[in-house]
Amino acid sequence: LRISQQDSLVELGIILLSKREFSDAQDVFNEALELRERERAKSKHDEDENLIDNKVAKVLNNLGCVHYEYGDLNEAIVTFEEALEIQRDVIGDGDPGTEPGCLAMASTMCNIGYVYLEGRKFEEAIVIMEEANEILQ
Repeated sequence: LRISQQDSLVELGIILLSKREFSDAQDVFNEALELRERERAKSKHDEDENLIDNKVAKVLNNLGCVHYEYGDLNEAIVTFEEALEIQRDVIGDGDPGTEPGCLAMASTMCNIGYVYLEGRKFEEAIVIMEEANEILQ
């Protein structure tokens, strides 16, 4: 099993987020995102492109969680939506329930729903949560 620096940084960021050390988690996730983006730029014609795109989206989702914890709902939603856009692009016209990354996409959707709930945008929360539920069925 080969673990990359990016993978280690993401895991460290998750630990820091769990410990509520948000500033450090944000720094680590930003470093991981920078490395993932470089990896993504190099792989545009590589067969692993979707895998790398999913990993970029995962880091963005984690950064969105940091913004949410800080109470910066606007930045959280922007970051979650960026992750979701990448995830939707990866899945394309396929069945979201059968594609790699579908659980991560549903998780991102739920995170968007939580931001909507926090912002008292109940209808938007219902729509995105129902979409996530559909994927998980």
